[in-house]
Amino acid sequence: MSCMDSFSFFSGRGCGRLLPLAGAALSVAWAPAFAAHLELQIDGVEGPLRDAAVSAAGMQEYASRDVTAAQAHRLYDRAPKQIAAALEPYGYYNATADGELKETPAGYTAVVHVHLGEPTVVSDYAVVVPDIARDEKIVRKALATFYPKKGDRLDHAAYEKSKAAVQAALLSTGYLDAKLTTKSVEVSRAENRASLHLTWDLGTRYRYGKTTFEGGQFYEGFLDRYIPWHEGDFYSQDDLLKLQQQLIDADYFAVVEVQP
Repeated sequence: MSCMDSFSFFSGRGCGRLLPLAGAALSVAWAPAFAAHLELQIDGVEGPLRDAAVSAAGMQEYASRDVTAAQAHRLYDRAPKQIAAALEPYGYYNATADGELKETPAGYTAVVHVHLGEPTVVSDYAVVVPDIARDEKIVRKALATFYPKKGDRLDHAAYEKSKAAVQAALLSTGYLDAKLTTKSVEVSRAENRASLHLTWDLGTRYRYGKTTFEGGQFYEGFLDRYIPWHEGDFYSQDDLLKLQQQLIDADYFAVVEVQP
């Protein structure tokens, strides 16, 4: 056998001096890939903003599970853009992030510095509901507590919650066909300004028709005493809840369900 066959495990004595090299090559090929943990250190934000930034970075799960070097660098490289996008709903449209990825004995530490920049403020605000509906207490309250108004930082979650509150107030006072005909939020990143416009069309306001009871062992008209409205009155969700509570308090029924 010639020395050209020396990399075989069954090579002859004359070529045995090359076996350690073959063994070394195999040990390198079988070595497992390096894996470690990834820790995130973030500053520049607190409270809900920090929670949003941490979640957007996408590194939390790797604090207690293995991550490769390639994964760690990929996650770190993506973090600034993802964090900036996550802060926009809070009104920070020009936020940036930077930092460094450090290698440690335990793996990696991603140090991220968030720079919020100037917040986007509502400069033009118009929430239009016809006066006839504004006279209702629950509608007035929803409009009075609407956020954000002019001069406030734009907060998309608060805006959606306030918009839903106005809609719910209109429905609860009988405007069951109320709908938004204008809903606009325009943002100028360069000027850190936002314009907010909402307009409701009320439609018809509903009134109560005939009220009937089913499932009770009472003569006709016995339960009418608990009805807190008269036929023809404007529909009110509060009245429905009041009727349900009064029937429950009467101790005649195990279950009471009111369906308009």
